[in-house]
Amino acid sequence: MPNYSRRIDLPGQSSEALYRKVSDGIDQFLEKIPVGKVDVERDAARREVHVRSSLFSATLACGEQSVQFDAQLGMVAALFRSHIDQGIDAWLERAFRQPAAG
Repeated sequence: MPNYSRRIDLPGQSSEALYRKVSDGIDQFLEKIPVGKVDVERDAARREVHVRSSLFSATLACGEQSVQFDAQLGMVAALFRSHIDQGIDAWLERAFRQPAAG
């Protein structure tokens, strides 16, 4: 399986805040992509979320001001790497969007 890694910097976000957002939002994110049956494990002590399906397996590790995304992609999923990047970017924009001052 091809490897895919990406570090997403989110200045001002603690590891706990990042873990809560990732842990709370991962199910909704996965509902929007056709990956079949998915197993999600949450490890609050390590601030990690592990996701497994027949198309890929991934770990999202929440650190101080960043999320490290490490995955092994099946051959079909590897063909859609740019779509994976776009999906992650769109989810992060929604999850961490700052409310407008008003």
